Amino acid sequence: MESIEVVLPEGRKLDSTDALQKFDEHLNVNTRKRMVRILQSIEGGSNLPKICRAIMRSLLTNKVMSMYSVVGQKGKLPFKNLEIAKIIMRAIKKSTLDKFKENEIFYEIGEVLRNAPNQPGGINYEKKHRARRERSGTQHPRMDEEEESDH
Repeated sequence: MESIEVVLPEGRKLDSTDALQKFDEHLNVNTRKRMVRILQSIEGGSNLPKICRAIMRSLLTNKVMSMYSVVGQKGKLPFKNLEIAKIIMRAIKKSTLDKFKENEIFYEIGEVLRNAPNQPGGINYEKKHRARRERSGTQHPRMDEEEESDH
């Protein structure tokens, strides 16, 4: 079975909203079908949260997911309207033999998007960890080097 990287640009997860928008706009019928076939084979059994996390994380970085909510709440972009969301929906329905309703699947997708900012690479992750290191008095060596090079 082929991996999802074969259909993603440069063989990597989509790492910007521009890359996602461009990829989404240029999806053709064959690529959509191929993606559904690949994504439905991702492990997760019948555990919907696990399946949603695995599929979303195979396609998008936490940084990108941090910019979206299912319907675009709180100044975020709407994920539900993207073609890739429809592909994910079809893949999950096929892999679980239509065990879950669309609203259940979108709820779990929303949970993945909601938690992405606090995961490694998410927009809040580095801020939180930098503040925690400053409070504890420990600094990550790489951060020290970056700060020195900024001066």
